[in-house]
Amino acid sequence: MPDVPFLELRDAVRSFRTTTGQELPVLRGVSLTVHSGTSHAVLGRSGSGKSTLMALLGLLDQLDAGTYRVNGQDVHSLRDRDLSAFRGEFFGFVYQRFFLMPHLTALQNVELALVHASRAGRRQRRQSALEALDRLGLADRAHHRPAQLSGGEQQRTAIARALALVPRVVLADEPTGALDEKTAEDTVSWLLSLCREQDIALVVVTHDPQVAARMDATHHLVEGQWAP
Repeated sequence: MPDVPFLELRDAVRSFRTTTGQELPVLRGVSLTVHSGTSHAVLGRSGSGKSTLMALLGLLDQLDAGTYRVNGQDVHSLRDRDLSAFRGEFFGFVYQRFFLMPHLTALQNVELALVHASRAGRRQRRQSALEALDRLGLADRAHHRPAQLSGGEQQRTAIARALALVPRVVLADEPTGALDEKTAEDTVSWLLSLCREQDIALVVVTHDPQVAARMDATHHLVEGQWAP
């Protein structure tokens, strides 16, 4: 049986209208194939379409033209409720700014992500959250609030939050942009190791060529198209 890609984007086109009514093309026929357990870096200058691509991949935006299949399912015709179910079942998100709730502990931040995406009871959610933090070396920081954590610990908490959902794909938007070089290197190592261990696909938007070099494949966006 052939190996079916988990994500399959074909000839993606996306445009936006400016305040003056002018149509601004952002993606111009972009295709991307992502198999389970593989890692991909997307490089490009600001305005090249990277964030729009990630929003499309994460089902946070819709195509103007082209096709997109997730786990073999064409998602173009899905209703909002079904798209939300796909996001919760298949995707984990990691962002540059962490987006941790400042009044909650690391454990509570990870557990909160499970409330809306899991039918498990509170005890099971807490256990899953603890296990996710432990895999990232944060078991002893579980009861600390974000302000009591270093930048690297905050980012690892954000990664734990994404992985606690047991996704099939992690989408990471500049996950090391707010970190120093050594912490960034360590964070990428954690992320790659855990994704490979659990056969999770990883797509990372980055400006850092050193981060990109550690991925299985690298793609360069230039004005909404892949560079040749």
